[in-house]
Amino acid sequence: MFQATSLNERNDQVQRRYRLMFLAMTLLLVLPVLIILTLLVVRGAPAISMEFLLAYPKSGMTAGGIFPALL
Repeated sequence: MFQATSLNERNDQVQRRYRLMFLAMTLLLVLPVLIILTLLVVRGAPAISMEFLLAYPKSGMTAGGIFPALL
């Protein structure tokens, strides 16, 4: 096949650096979202019951469940 030149090798190095940089940026953006979702699930799980999920709203939608919103 073709022999890699120094320009090809340099381009490969640059591509690897940018790929690593974009991976790091992606992780920095996704990590806080995962932390927030984890906190919501862990701290909110005790407040959620099947009655809350499957009941209809009552008292002018100030009490009761959220079933219609889930549909």
